Amino acid sequence: MKALKKLNIIHYDSEFLSRNGFKYLVTDSGEFRLIGSFEDKAEFLKTINAEYPNVVVFDFTSKDSLTSADIEKIREARKSPGFLVISNNFKKETICEFMDCGVECFVTKACSKDEILLAIKAAAKGERFFCNKVLEFIIDKSFQKKEDCEPTKLTTREIEILKLSAEGLDAKEIADKLFLSLHTVYTHRKNIMKKLNLKSNSELIKYAYKNNIVST
Repeated sequence: MKALKKLNIIHYDSEFLSRNGFKYLVTDSGEFRLIGSFEDKAEFLKTINAEYPNVVVFDFTSKDSLTSADIEKIREARKSPGFLVISNNFKKETICEFMDCGVECFVTKACSKDEILLAIKAAAKGERFFCNKVLEFIIDKSFQKKEDCEPTKLTTREIEILKLSAEGLDAKEIADKLFLSLHTVYTHRKNIMKKLNLKSNSELIKYAYKNNIVST
């Protein structure tokens, strides 16, 4: 039986413990090939250009870390990777800036091994992934007032999940239909409920019919 091809991961963090913790996490899982974990930005960017990783993982609060301009340059390459931020220090305006340039996965360093591995896989697929702490942070009411980020808009994927939920599919059925992890579906559904200020599944169904997302 042919072995599954491993995802290529590259990591940037100025903290020694964070780099070595990440190395252990991804190599121990056996599902990924770690190209390298870097503290030197120039070497990191040079390696990205040479290796074309599937996922770029970084802490945007690290010393001399990636900027939104760096992300845009990387995305212009012929093989644009997915991006995952792992950090303990989040600012609303910084999250918005990086989301605007294509970074869609954010978790904290306090997350479990399983959650971080799920986030890596989501980034590789081009999906959004937020751990609960980050999710609660970015959809806070005070953040929703920022016009340039417009977090209350549903993404295409969220509309898909909203439609399927209103049609009566449960989370596992949605995950199977859309080839997503169950955790990703739960994250999207929680995001939808918060964005739309809905309290129950019945309210979600009413919203879908009222806004012609599903028809009678």
